[in-house]
Amino acid sequence: MTLLRFLNASSIGFAPSFLGQYVTLIGEDGNLLPYPRGHHTLLLPAGKTLDVLLVPAAPARNVPLIDRRVNVTNNGVYPGGLLTVLNVAGADGTGPATTFTSFAPPATAGISPVLLTAAADDTGAGGSNIVAAEWTTDRTLREGAGNPMTGTFGTPVVSDLTAYVPLSAVPADNTLWIRSQDAEGNWSLPVPVVVAKGATSPLVVTETIFAGGQKLIVRATSNVVPAGSDTLTVAGFGTMVYRSGLGIYEGEFWRVDARPATVTVTSTATGSSVTAPVPFP
Repeated sequence: MTLLRFLNASSIGFAPSFLGQYVTLIGEDGNLLPYPRGHHTLLLPAGKTLDVLLVPAAPARNVPLIDRRVNVTNNGVYPGGLLTVLNVAGADGTGPATTFTSFAPPATAGISPVLLTAAADDTGAGGSNIVAAEWTTDRTLREGAGNPMTGTFGTPVVSDLTAYVPLSAVPADNTLWIRSQDAEGNWSLPVPVVVAKGATSPLVVTETIFAGGQKLIVRATSNVVPAGSDTLTVAGFGTMVYRSGLGIYEGEFWRVDARPATVTVTSTATGSSVTAPVPFP
């Protein structure tokens, strides 16, 4: 049990709110209330003090505290705004260490998408298991709203975080951001990853679809001239057809027993290959 005193020294009112947690209001302006009251959100007018008792809900490790008016912006600076997390003594309140590993192939080759690999380690920050990771083009995007990365989660160290990143998604400043989360809900700060893009590859996989539990569709473009003169093949499935009206190559393959995790498209004209993921339907 912890006694908290809220003091509003500003000229406007606030509404401190405990997410998923109740507190007991026991005093106002230094005076003990005759009848304590339970609240998850408090009304804190200008110049007022409130005293509350906090008993973290088991097995809580961190107690989020925000301004219920949702005034949590900070002019694009991360992190910021009227939000914080109260750490329970002895608990893991620190996010994992997230590190960039590599791009394959190198982004300078211009082949899209590229395979981003990274690692997360929580052994020096509480030893909790890693449960999620993501990449994003905007570090101010809220945690958990980025593009998910896959990996062998469930241990304090995950060294095989991966994600396919289309080069078209890379912003003008060539910077992506990666972060990871542990089992206690702690996210690491966003880690910048500089993507030095090269000239566009002659071969780009634009779309992969696994439909109806048995049909695989692969679409790609090739800048080999004249248009449609290239021959594109999907490893293990067959040859793609050029759709002149759309300017793309397309392959429709039936009786595919299970969704492949990835497909590899090869250009006969240039010899280049691109591997792309096949998302869940």
